[in-house]
Order: sequence, then C-alpha cells, then structure tokens
Amino acid sequence: MRRMVVGPVLIGCGATLASAQNLSITPLEGRAGSRIYFMVQDQQAQWKFNDSTRIGFTGEFTSEGFVTKSYPVSVQFSEAEVLLNGDWEARIVIGTGTSPQLGDAFVFTTPGGFDGTFQIITQPTCRADVVVNRAVDFADMNFVLTNYGMMSHPADISGNGVVDFPDMTIVLTDWGPCAPDVTITKTAVFRLTEGGERWTSILDEDGFQGPAIPIHGPAFPSDKNLPILWVSILPEPTTPQAMSLEIAHWAHMALVYVIEENADSLALAPQSFTVDIVNGIPFVFTLDRLDDVVLTRLANDGDPTSIVFSTPLSKPIIFTDLNLNNASYPQFDLLMLRPFDRVFVAPADVLP
Repeated sequence: MRRMVVGPVLIGCGATLASAQNLSITPLEGRAGSRIYFMVQDQQAQWKFNDSTRIGFTGEFTSEGFVTKSYPVSVQFSEAEVLLNGDWEARIVIGTGTSPQLGDAFVFTTPGGFDGTFQIITQPTCRADVVVNRAVDFADMNFVLTNYGMMSHPADISGNGVVDFPDMTIVLTDWGPCAPDVTITKTAVFRLTEGGERWTSILDEDGFQGPAIPIHGPAFPSDKNLPILWVSILPEPTTPQAMSLEIAHWAHMALVYVIEENADSLALAPQSFTVDIVNGIPFVFTLDRLDDVVLTRLANDGDPTSIVFSTPLSKPIIFTDLNLNNASYPQFDLLMLRPFDRVFVAPADVLP
C-alpha cells in the first residue's frame, strides 16, 4: 500500500523546460525530518539553482494503514525551504512546505506513497536588472546614472567597487527582457515512512506506545480496547466522575510526534503546530472532537536522533465514555470515545 499525489504541472508562461533525465532525486523514501536531494546532471548555465528556486510536488497520495485511501494533493516548498548545495544541488526537508489540502505539511506524516511530478522552478539571474522588474530597461539605466560614482552600491553591477561606465555598458549589453523561468520536471514515486505519532504515558515514558495515529486514518484497530487511555465513567453515586478523572490524570496520555533530527530539520522545524483530534469518520460525520490541540517542540528531549513534539503533560488528554462538558473540566482535554471507536488526527481546520 502507498500514498500518492496528483495535479497539474505548474510551468510559467514562456518557461524553459528541462528534460526529466536532467534531474536525479534521492532517496525515494524517508520519514518526516529527513532530506530529499535534487541534483542537475547536465550542468549547463541555464539549469543553475539560485535563491529563487522553489520546488513543488503534485500528484496522488495513497495512505497506508488500517484504511487505504487515495486522493489528489500537492505540496509546495518556498525559496526559504529549498536549501542549496552550490549551483547544481538542492534539498528539501520532508514535512516542510504547505499544502492546500493539508495545511501545515509538517503534520502530514501518514505512511504511504506519493506518485506524481516534482517541479523545480528557478528564475535565472538577470545581472543588470537592478530594479528587479524582470527586464533590463530605462529604469535600470536611470538607477545606474543616479548613483554614478557611488562606492559599494547595488548599482555596481560589474563588482569593481564603484558605479561607473562598465556598469552602464552591462546595462546596454543585457538590454531587454530577462530570461524566462526554467522548470525541471520529473515524475517519481516517493514513499513516506512512518512519521512517529504515538500516545505515551506521563508515568512511564517508555511504557505504552499505541499504534501510529494516521492523519486521515484510524488510530486503533476496531477489535482493541484502549488501555489507560479510555476511562469508563459510570453515572452512579458510588463512582463519582471527579474521582474517575483524577485516577485517569495519574496515568494520562499525551500525543507525541517525532521527526528525524539533523541540521536542516533543526533549522526548519516549527516550534509548535496545531491539530484536531476527531472521533468519527473524516469528511462524513463526527461524534466528538478536540480542536486546536497544540504540540510543542521539546527543548531537551534527550534523543539526539529525533525532534520531539508533545501536548502538555500538565493537561492530560483523556478519552471518556460519557459526553462531558469540556468547559467544566478545564484541567483536562476530554474526548468522548467508546472502546470500539476510532480516532483521527489532522492539521487544524483540515477536517470539517
């Protein structure tokens, strides 16, 4: 089973298109936080990467897990999220980027397969376009003339330290529209391995670890009860609700999310992100939900190989079998859940 991504290839008007054979992509699988490398094989000047380079992926995603589901999706990586290794190699961190369907892509970690097209779009450097309007014209010449004689100035196109006649010559030599965007496209099948969401106990950090909680997928098989997580609250005088909740508080669960730790993921990973935890069937019906649950990056997680995010240990997430008013229990996050219900986790506001 795999997940995939499908959609139109975004090529700007008049863009120059490189062949798929011109680009290598490695590796073709990884977990959130790891890197994907893009390398240009035919190192001609027009294919150079620069600070304008951005990367997109459009196609179809097929999730793995208890339920297999395919749907179109796209993820776009901005210039700031495309990291350069010289002129011919760029990399992105799996989990960064934005997606119209998924919001913050860092939370999009369900194992599965992407089948679609990478688009690497670069705006070629236009050295004499000093006013940055994608054309070398009178505005650039005027900028050079206005600052003639200035030292260490942006109008010093030649780089000789002063704005002078060589800069005017370059403007005249490069006169006209700048080169169009260059787009390299390559079809690929990429597999996202397990991301690391889990429930963990505050009492025993190495204790219960439930199955992965897929985004848009069930957290627990239907034949499993929920040890520790599920609290049976009987509306009887002999079993006060407050006592049941207090017992649950002693052995409560937190939602934990883990990504690979490396120099790039450390730099790009957010300090926190927000999810919704839903009991029901996504896009069909909802029995109960917790909205805007914040997972915060732990400063000292004790694991040099992973970056760890967690919901607050001071505010337990407790599943109950009674529909309680959350406002009455501000010290808990309560979700109504029966033993055979399923739980889904998604970026905030993605599920209806």
